[in-house]
Amino acid sequence: MRSLGDIRLVERLVQPHLRKQRFSTLIEATYQRLTPREHVLKRPEVYLGPVERIERRLWSIPATSATVEQVIHEGRITLRQVHYSPALYKIFDEILVNAIDNARRDPHTDAIDIWLPLEDSASTSKRTLRIRNTGRGIPVAMHPREHLYVPELIFGHLLTGSNFDDTDASVRLTGGRHGYGAKLTNIMSKRFAVETIDEQRCLRYRQVWQNNMSTCSAPEIEAVSPAIAQHPYTEIEFEPDLERFGLDRCGDRDTLMLMARRAFDAAGILPNVRVRLNGTPLALNGFAEYVQRHGTDAEPSIILQPNAHWEIGLRALTQAEQAAPMVSFVNGIATFQGGSHVQCIQELLCRRIADRIAARYKSLRCVLTPSLVRSQLLLFVNCLVNRPAFESQSKEMLTSRQRDLLATLPEQFPTENELNDALEQTKLMERILAAAEERLAAEVRGSRPVSALVASASRGTGALRRLAIPKLEDANAAGGPDSSRCTLILTEGDSAKALAMAGLSVVGRDYYGVFPLRGKLLNVRDCHPRQLAQNEEVNNLRIILGLEFDRDYSTPESRKALRYGHVMLMTDQDHDGSHIKGLIMNLFDFFWPSLLEGGDFLEAFMTPIVKAAAKHGGAVQSFFTITAFREWWEQLPASQRHHHWLIKYYKGLGTSTSAEGKAYFRDLERHRIRFAPVAPGDRHQLDLAFNRSRAEERKRWLAELDTATPRDAGDAPLETNASSDAGVSLATFVNRELALYSYANNVRSIPSAIDGLKPAQRKVLYACLKRGLVRDMKVAQLAGYVAEQTAYHHGEESLHSTIVRMAQDFCGANNLPLLQPLGQFGTRLLGGKDAASARYIYTCLSPVTRKIFPASDDPLLTYCEDDGQQIEPEYFVPIIPMALVNGIDGVGTGWSTTLPPFHPLDIIHNVRCLLQGRSPKPLKPWYRRFRGQIIAQSELVFVSRGCVERLSSTTFRVRELPIGRWTESYKAFLHELTEAGVLKGFREYHTDENICFELVMTRANAQRLEERGEGLWRHLRLESTISCTNMHLFDARGRIRKYETPLSILEDFMIERERLYQKRLERECQELERKFASAQKRLAFVELVVSGKLELFGRSLNQVQRDMISLGISPDEATGSLEALLATPVRLLTREEAQRTRDETRHWRARWEASRAATPRSVWQAELAELERTVRSMLANDKASSGADRSHVSEHSAES
Repeated sequence: MRSLGDIRLVERLVQPHLRKQRFSTLIEATYQRLTPREHVLKRPEVYLGPVERIERRLWSIPATSATVEQVIHEGRITLRQVHYSPALYKIFDEILVNAIDNARRDPHTDAIDIWLPLEDSASTSKRTLRIRNTGRGIPVAMHPREHLYVPELIFGHLLTGSNFDDTDASVRLTGGRHGYGAKLTNIMSKRFAVETIDEQRCLRYRQVWQNNMSTCSAPEIEAVSPAIAQHPYTEIEFEPDLERFGLDRCGDRDTLMLMARRAFDAAGILPNVRVRLNGTPLALNGFAEYVQRHGTDAEPSIILQPNAHWEIGLRALTQAEQAAPMVSFVNGIATFQGGSHVQCIQELLCRRIADRIAARYKSLRCVLTPSLVRSQLLLFVNCLVNRPAFESQSKEMLTSRQRDLLATLPEQFPTENELNDALEQTKLMERILAAAEERLAAEVRGSRPVSALVASASRGTGALRRLAIPKLEDANAAGGPDSSRCTLILTEGDSAKALAMAGLSVVGRDYYGVFPLRGKLLNVRDCHPRQLAQNEEVNNLRIILGLEFDRDYSTPESRKALRYGHVMLMTDQDHDGSHIKGLIMNLFDFFWPSLLEGGDFLEAFMTPIVKAAAKHGGAVQSFFTITAFREWWEQLPASQRHHHWLIKYYKGLGTSTSAEGKAYFRDLERHRIRFAPVAPGDRHQLDLAFNRSRAEERKRWLAELDTATPRDAGDAPLETNASSDAGVSLATFVNRELALYSYANNVRSIPSAIDGLKPAQRKVLYACLKRGLVRDMKVAQLAGYVAEQTAYHHGEESLHSTIVRMAQDFCGANNLPLLQPLGQFGTRLLGGKDAASARYIYTCLSPVTRKIFPASDDPLLTYCEDDGQQIEPEYFVPIIPMALVNGIDGVGTGWSTTLPPFHPLDIIHNVRCLLQGRSPKPLKPWYRRFRGQIIAQSELVFVSRGCVERLSSTTFRVRELPIGRWTESYKAFLHELTEAGVLKGFREYHTDENICFELVMTRANAQRLEERGEGLWRHLRLESTISCTNMHLFDARGRIRKYETPLSILEDFMIERERLYQKRLERECQELERKFASAQKRLAFVELVVSGKLELFGRSLNQVQRDMISLGISPDEATGSLEALLATPVRLLTREEAQRTRDETRHWRARWEASRAATPRSVWQAELAELERTVRSMLANDKASSGADRSHVSEHSAES
């Protein structure tokens, strides 16, 4: 026997081996590698969708159809709740789609037979499904590389098929894509058999797979006669492995009815193919009859067929069908969840239908939106898409790009006739109008009567009852028996209210009330009822005036219900003041036009815009228009203007003192403008000015204006007309004051094509150049200096933001900032909104600014004037078009503009090309420090794409975001993906300049993303569109022009820049010639004195001057005298000075001759070379700093 010690020794030797064996077994059980077939069986939902039964609202055959005859005879496809297994349905559909694909490829395919176990019968098994199609069979040939017969290859091996040719020349209008398809059906079946006839080789091929494609029989190949081979076919028969779907029989009615519905689908989308279900033909005559089969009862519908690739059916939804899914097919695949093809057609149709109905029913246009049309429209889309992209292998949603789909549709789709047919031949118009009226009623249902609003806002009792509305100064008689005599003065802000209150001390408080407006009133013509109901300003006006919606106030009796009989508008004498007047008129015209028909309800209070006070005597001249003041000013003798008169401009009501306000109200009739009764043309003009849907008409209206009028008349208001009883028509107001406002708004919002600057930016640049701002200066202080030097009439907060934006240099901001950001001027974290306060940050001119705007140009520019003060030029003329360098965005009246930035070196290159008579190269948008891609979609449309890479099976890294998407907003999007379960989470390694997100997700989600291909960037929102189709800019003549291409902007700029170079050379040549002549004359004088030929001392001045003239020294041309030479100090009349003057003369002569020899193009080339060196230096610094930042981010990422 062994001792105890021996036993323990053996245990010590054996136990490590056992532990190692157990550990190895644990590793093997934890980490596995599956074959593709095993993965399909293990995770079928990745390829086929959910295996277990789900409930969805789908179009299907009614489950009450018990027999094949009932299914075919009734033939209705109704909307109902369907309990089915998506995976089981999908393995059937993969085979059916193959049959449909064959019908697309081979015109000889004339029949598809489908056998389903719909009933107990001797001819069909309860578990077996069979699909057979005629037409070209599968080649019965040995594959030269794989050494397998082609049928065995494509049905028995994953990732095989005929759909992998992705070359640009290939056209693939089939449903197959990834090489899974029928193989998935084989894997998920207990038995799978294929039979086909090869017409060319006269061979019949049959082969059977069993046990989930694990065993494969040898192929049975037999020769057939030519007569039999002339009728080729392919037949697939399979028995689903029902246990894997959690079913015990294939007779699940809902799943089978859904499969039967697919038989009807095939019959509807294949008009030349006979489809039989269990041997019985389906009598469907094309897509139109297929559309009619949907619903409990037939509904009127129409079919649109723009071309051979699109069939579109549409009809109105019934009440029971609300929120029904659209019916759509892509290359024969039923896309239950729709996708980009459905969205594409919906967007094309719904907007046009909404606009068409809104044009007829204007009272409903506020609720007639594309979404409302979409809610009443049932769409049927059958399309053929080349190389379609789907969300997943289940192919329920198309993800191909909409712009690619739009390219396959005619430009005129839908035509006017097609729209008319859609509205007249279906019940769409009826259903949409009913839905619109219901929505509008729901919006206004919550509005309380104005009497109730007045009561709730009133305080006190009896005659002392007053409205408790903040800042309202109510008239004592308002709401009483004498309310028709009361006038409500609506002022622009609190400062204007103070002036009106000063005037009330003259006219009294009994019949005059005052209410200040907070900025601009809402444009009620196109606003949503909900927005109107929530607008405090409009509701307050309704309460103060006692106005009831939908009430006619054309009779004196109805007017007695109002709390005020008149409204007086008291706004600033500038363009914004005119706009506020127009918005108030728009409010009354839209809701209560009867108030304007009498002509006595609306008035305007005008104050002088200019006052001229005599320096002696105290006389004051008041002018209500700039034109009247200029006429008076021009009539004065020049010697009396500034010597005898003090001029003061009153652009804001706050400029007037309380004493002046009282004087205005003492002469109230002089300052009051009455508006004439409204004529039909007046309402048309108001609608033109404020109706958003008439933007194109508004453009034409504004384009007809003479641009000299706004420049000359500037902010001139309407003339006062106290002597006129007719009053001013609203059309006159619109065509004068509102037209000038619109032009001024465009000037503020749309830059010049020459310098790429808006007026506020031009003011900042002018002030900085004038000051020579090369040393740091606080932004807040600079804003004050700019306002002082350029007569800036708006708040300095606006100037602060303008200065900050001009200095921002992060990715997506300026390519070449004109100011330096010395402090926290904002980052790409928040798109620049995280800039520090203006009192903390500093700025100065960028080194590149004077290279772009040469100082030699300054005297040649055309400068504007304001209140007699010279301010910024009409436009600068840089040496390259800055409109193309830093990009532009702006929204004016009638026009907007969007222009992306381009590479400054490319622009310099193109300028040189044009100077040398060569063709410029096309420009592509470029953003400084952007590390992503800019992809051209067309000549004028580009896509900016961020950077994403796959780090592991579960991790993606985002290294760059598309242009216009900021770090914080993208982080919010990632949080949404995390909440939706797409991501497990994410890590952040970015800085203020660099982007680095690491997205962590499950392997299945990561694989789905990877399979999306191009859709990966869209799904992660890493693409944005850059368009060059809306480039509106002011040209050199001050007119808005649409530029078709960036190069057309460059060509327009070149003309103006070369003209300025010519002026500059002429001026320099004249100046150098004058300096040379002056130096020459001074040299002659000094030499005569030094040589003794001209004696100066001890002689009279006249004698010296006569000698100078006789010796050839002529008097100065400007002064006609020789005083300048005779004033030369004695110490400069020496031989040394004579030599120095001789050298100076040679210097000026050389420069003059060089100037005469120079051409505008040679000077331009030299300045471009200097600018190019500066730009290259800036870009080299960017590259060096970005390299350091990237290495820092990589270190942190590697640590994780």
